[in-house]
Amino acid sequence: MLASEPLQEGPFASRLSRNVGAKSKIAHLAAQLLKPRDSLFIDTGTTTLHLADQLVDLPGLVIITNSLKIAARLGGNPEHQIFLAGGPTAAMPANASATSRSTRSGGSGRGTPS
Repeated sequence: MLASEPLQEGPFASRLSRNVGAKSKIAHLAAQLLKPRDSLFIDTGTTTLHLADQLVDLPGLVIITNSLKIAARLGGNPEHQIFLAGGPTAAMPANASATSRSTRSGGSGRGTPS
C-alpha cells in the first residue's frame, strides 16, 4: 500500500466483530473516567459503540454524538441528555463567535439575519 492511499477500514458491521476484546477493554477503561452529570462527545465508530454500551447505566450523562447507533444505545437511559450533531452551518468570520453575533445583531446566530 502506498503512503498516499487512504486507509480502507471496511464495512462497519465487519469492523464491529473484529478485536472485540480489545474494544471492550478500552470502552470499560474509558467509562471508568466518567462521573454522573459529565458531558462528552462520542464520535461514530466501533470502539465508541462499545463505549456506549458501558455508559447506558451511568446516571445522567450529557452526550453529544454524530452517531444514530450510539444515540439509540444510550437512549435506554431516560436520565441521559442526548444530542445528535446537526448538519452544516453557515460560514462565519474567524474572529466572530455565535454568541456575539446572535446577541449583538439580534440574529439567529446562524450566519444569516433573522
